[in-house]
Amino acid sequence: MSEKLDIILEHLDLAVLEKGEYVGVREMRKHICWYLKNLKDSSKVREEINRLETKQAVETRLKEYFSNL
Repeated sequence: MSEKLDIILEHLDLAVLEKGEYVGVREMRKHICWYLKNLKDSSKVREEINRLETKQAVETRLKEYFSNL
């Protein structure tokens, strides 16, 4: 699972670097949903992430989620 988290965070970093935080975070929401699909209790996390607006908030929520898997 830590490898999956590393890939998601790298993808998020690249999106923000390429498009800026505002657009990058919003575009990554759908990708993060795909990454989390079929993981335990991921529907709640996906809903939360779809409301977050900063890269730091998304990273924090993902790290919290993966630490509890």
